[in-house]
Amino acid sequence: MAIAIKELLNASKDQKDPPEWSTIHDMEIRMIAQEQWFLSNIIIMWGSFHKSWNEIVKRHLAGTRRSSHTWLANLSNRIWEITEDAWKHRNSIEHEDDENNERSKDINRELDKEVDEIFNSAPPMRQLPVTSRHFFGKGRTWMKNCKIKDKKKWIRDATVVLRAHEEIVMTTPEAIRFR
Repeated sequence: MAIAIKELLNASKDQKDPPEWSTIHDMEIRMIAQEQWFLSNIIIMWGSFHKSWNEIVKRHLAGTRRSSHTWLANLSNRIWEITEDAWKHRNSIEHEDDENNERSKDINRELDKEVDEIFNSAPPMRQLPVTSRHFFGKGRTWMKNCKIKDKKKWIRDATVVLRAHEEIVMTTPEAIRFR
């Protein structure tokens, strides 16, 4: 049974030819594996099994207190975990802007410094126009936990807000008294 499931998973992963049926010696298991394959060649990667597997697993677990449904559910969960790990591994290699690689960590450190500089140079919230306060409302810690693309956008927008505030203060110093 293990060989059949392994063959199905490998063939499904490669999405090429059907499994090598001759490696499955038990004819009943071979027939069920073929039914599984013809049901859908990738459905096993989603942790779904043909209903015929339940009978085979029941016989395999006969004399134990284990349930075939639980056994298949655990196998399904394990396939999901393996698939997820493979996907995460692929993404960490494929995407350079992944939040966990060294380059991204360096970018995050630089952006965190810019966030600190903006918060340190920002005037008190009550001095900012009401429409601009939302850029600073969530706080420094929240902003540092955002993704890189969101930090870059926030830094760009917050810089525009601070520049506009400085222009207002420089050109009309009495405007600050009324806020």
